[in-house]
Amino acid sequence: MSTEIHSTGLEWSDHGRHVSVLFGDGAAAVILGESEGEEHGIIDVDLHADGSFADELCLSAPGTAYDPWISHEMIDQGLHYPKMNGKVVFKEAVSCITRVSKTILKENQMSVEDLDYFIPHQANMRITEAVVKITGMNPEKVDNSIQKYGNCASASVPIALDEAVRDGRIQSGDTVLMATFASGFTWGAALMKW
Repeated sequence: MSTEIHSTGLEWSDHGRHVSVLFGDGAAAVILGESEGEEHGIIDVDLHADGSFADELCLSAPGTAYDPWISHEMIDQGLHYPKMNGKVVFKEAVSCITRVSKTILKENQMSVEDLDYFIPHQANMRITEAVVKITGMNPEKVDNSIQKYGNCASASVPIALDEAVRDGRIQSGDTVLMATFASGFTWGAALMKW
């Protein structure tokens, strides 16, 4: 389950617009249950983190690293708004999503041709396009729901999964790859048989 409410915590000014225009609010949950046989289920999960990039996409304050955890000075400095180095985030997101997607497929003796559907983190259409181009995925089998909701962060993949199942883009038995990238930097992929 994931819930993201960005609209109440963004800097709605010219100064913050390069971040605020990207994000949307959303919530989603995926409930997994026991499956008989191997025709359905999670095949593999691959998770990573690299804290050395933490300041490139972050919310600096409030936080327990400060004493006090919030102050008027922090608010005056705008530290309570998300900050993003777009060029670094773009480059690392493309690299990490591409790498984790290729790795999880290789470790499971699969290729992009074996995929019925790919759901990347819905952060930026250009990131998705770059990943698709580098990996050689079929663009017709790639989810692009960012145009509807913006970047709902951790809720973006489960929202996209729900919609793809509801409208028939994902069918029972399909091989689905989901890959994400987030602040911190953290990234990962899950490969499954729907």
